[in-house]
Amino acid sequence: MAIKDVKSSRYQQLMKLEDERITIGVHDEEGSRTHPTPKETKDGPVDQTVAEVAANNELGLDVPRRSFLRDWVDSDLFHAAFKAGVNAITRIEEYAEPIRLDLEYSIVQRMQSGLIPPPNSPLTIQKKGHSRTLEETGTLIKSVKAKRQPK
Repeated sequence: MAIKDVKSSRYQQLMKLEDERITIGVHDEEGSRTHPTPKETKDGPVDQTVAEVAANNELGLDVPRRSFLRDWVDSDLFHAAFKAGVNAITRIEEYAEPIRLDLEYSIVQRMQSGLIPPPNSPLTIQKKGHSRTLEETGTLIKSVKAKRQPK
């Protein structure tokens, strides 16, 4: 992942801090939960974890690829959120929380837009009652977190 504003002195200082990192995605606590909608298979419904639903959508495994994470990191939305977090820093030692908040808000807003391509099929729209992608129960969106963790 490339950060566009890598020459800023604040960014350079942030990269030197080694006590913690920010991870973004579906973490163990949320990912290990059973997703409320079973996967339909030829042998009948099969329970999946939230992490499995996330991976299936992110990578396009048995469903159309709807990258809510990688495509977001490659987008201007990610860079704007990162820059907003960096600009909110008053003391360089307190960097993680403003960045964490801005990144989590950015990815969740993108997912809640319901516009992550490709669009749902007409059959899926009929089944769900709406056309918003990655939104059936709201479980996946609620499970995406940006967390501060020690390195």
